[in-house]
Amino acid sequence: ALPGVGQQWGASLEWQGTRARMGGSYSHASPRFALLSDSASSQLHTRDDVRFFAAQALGQNWGSVSISLGRLSDWQGSTRSISSLAWSKSLGLANVSLSAVRSTDNTLMQLLLSVPLQRGAFMSASMQKTHQAVTGRTDYASAPVTAEGVAWRLGMVAKDPSVPQDRTGFMGAVDV
Repeated sequence: ALPGVGQQWGASLEWQGTRARMGGSYSHASPRFALLSDSASSQLHTRDDVRFFAAQALGQNWGSVSISLGRLSDWQGSTRSISSLAWSKSLGLANVSLSAVRSTDNTLMQLLLSVPLQRGAFMSASMQKTHQAVTGRTDYASAPVTAEGVAWRLGMVAKDPSVPQDRTGFMGAVDV
């Protein structure tokens, strides 16, 4: 290990059958470990992360369901539990899913529709509900426009007007 740099280690186990799968994972991080996405001011670095999941196909006409449970602890002694329940189904080429995620401090419900378009492009639309607000989102992603795989994306997020800090916005990006 490099001096002054944190480490993380973990283990996972998964079983998969023709219609079901389940598994679990555990990871432990040293006090100086940080993810690239962590901000410099982030104070809640995860120490231990334990997760379990199970998924079951319900048959061609019913889709599939999944459940997951997790527990995160940080170096300040706080713990956070996360659980989720989801259902998804293919509708021809499109896919629809309904999910609920519960954490120690929030509950999120989401309905998502994803539709592939011609030449590798796709469009998705979702609605999310938390105890604070309702948010709608739609996204379009082009197929790669160059041999190197460059593509572009457009999106719009419609936020709940009753929540003062939330704003409706637009997004554009180039994927390289």
